[in-house]
Amino acid sequence: MMNIAVKIFLIISLAVLPSCKSASDQPLSVSIDISPSHEVIVDQNGEEISFSIVVTPSSVQLIYAYSVNWIKEVAEEAATWAVEPNATDLSRKGRILILNAETLEHLDTINVIQRSSTGEINEDPDLVFTETDVPVHIPYAGNSYVTSTDNSEFISNTTGLFTSLWNNAEIVTSTFFRVGAAGDLNLAFYGCNTTGTGRIRFTVDGNSYTVTVSGPGKKIYPIAKLHREKAGYVRVDMQGMSRTGSSFGEVSHFMIGGAAAAGSNNYVTEEKMNEDPNNTYFFRRGASVHLFYTLPQSNVEYLYNEVLVTPENAVNGTYYMMNGFSEGYMGIQQTGSGDRKVLFSVWSPYTTDNPGDIPEEYQVKLLRKGADVTTGEFGGEGSGGQSWLNYRWSPGTTYKALVGIKPDGAGNTIYTAYFFADGEWKLIASFSRPKTSTYYTGAYSFLENFDPTQSHKKRSVSYMNQWVRLTSGTWKELTEAKFSCDNTGVQGLRYDIYGGTNTDNKGFFLQSFGFFDEHTAYGSLFQRQPSGNGSPSVDFDALENIPSVY
Repeated sequence: MMNIAVKIFLIISLAVLPSCKSASDQPLSVSIDISPSHEVIVDQNGEEISFSIVVTPSSVQLIYAYSVNWIKEVAEEAATWAVEPNATDLSRKGRILILNAETLEHLDTINVIQRSSTGEINEDPDLVFTETDVPVHIPYAGNSYVTSTDNSEFISNTTGLFTSLWNNAEIVTSTFFRVGAAGDLNLAFYGCNTTGTGRIRFTVDGNSYTVTVSGPGKKIYPIAKLHREKAGYVRVDMQGMSRTGSSFGEVSHFMIGGAAAAGSNNYVTEEKMNEDPNNTYFFRRGASVHLFYTLPQSNVEYLYNEVLVTPENAVNGTYYMMNGFSEGYMGIQQTGSGDRKVLFSVWSPYTTDNPGDIPEEYQVKLLRKGADVTTGEFGGEGSGGQSWLNYRWSPGTTYKALVGIKPDGAGNTIYTAYFFADGEWKLIASFSRPKTSTYYTGAYSFLENFDPTQSHKKRSVSYMNQWVRLTSGTWKELTEAKFSCDNTGVQGLRYDIYGGTNTDNKGFFLQSFGFFDEHTAYGSLFQRQPSGNGSPSVDFDALENIPSVY
């Protein structure tokens, strides 16, 4: 352990102090280790700060000097200081200089930043970044969301940019990106203000920094030098504070550098957005995640599945798809307006996004539909027949679904969906798909966000007790599933994709959206234990006799 000498309490120059060694002294190599950090941010009300300071060699004694008078010693024998309250509306910065007690050589510095009386950190005139310091450019478009209010149209879903001048101080937008390593992180933005001068507040990890943006020429504006303890997502909140013109300013990119940004980073890139005019929309929705169930080799006629959505995961714009198949899907939704429904869709074998283009002989035909079920056509992601039941399913309740698929022997295949709720099986619909002869293939479930404004909200869903009924009438339990995601996740534009088995290992779960740090590799294989409850009890004759309502 080092010996800490009596400290010098002087206001001194921040320049490196000259050595006072005599000509006969030999140069001595001295190193200092400071933890937890060379920089500390202090509350506006003041607080005590402590550091572990280790000097090598240990025979060297230290003294301390200060650049400001609001940092006071607490204990002579410990590296502990008190920072007085800051009553001003400006943040302030002080330095604790660590000196060799014998030579007064400047060995190292601790930077102390104290928030203003309003809790902010104003821009630091000493903080300057060049392009070399922040070489990674993160587009504002594609990575940013309005987080101060739901369903805001201030950021365009298709371009990811502001839809009007930024002059509303109540709007908070959040930009998300993932850094691939731990270490120091330089954070800046590239922007301008063509209408005057604006003050913008940026908040990261609970610390707020104000930056003044002025002039029409775009340039690098430093925000802060941060430290990341591990790889993971960074959230940067942005809010306008004051302005002299009609806008707080324009931000085209955030820029990062340092050791934390030197690894493999994840964010939506300019290059990928420019590949297709629809890409920004789909990338802002986040990455859908899937479970593909391993089916037995025999012909499968029915898939049975159960779903559980807990209250905190019932988020608008979400599809918790339960019983997917090669030609469509069935599950529960919570719409953008908060309505809930059961949805069942079958794609036409004719490839088009416009259902009006499908020739008569390729159209999916409705055979039966249940009470209160609406049917129609859909397009945009393929086209076909669609049905839905407006049903206020309850978060925290487990629901059951059953989908049957079998050929009719005349070149068509019949697809029928049932949903168990309120103590009974409900018929959703039965469709005939032409030019198709198949049993159940491609069994899967997925979790999807279909509202780009909701992508910053994390969602998770549990799928349990999967069974298939073979054409022979035998039930087989499904205990294996493979994890996958859509192209947004495959390309690494979003890293917040996650799945596995539940805590009791008797079911599977999927999680996505929300910019969390857990991650599952594409193609991971999951094995769950058998449920131990036996096969589902289903009266198929009763299902066939559920009245069709037109």
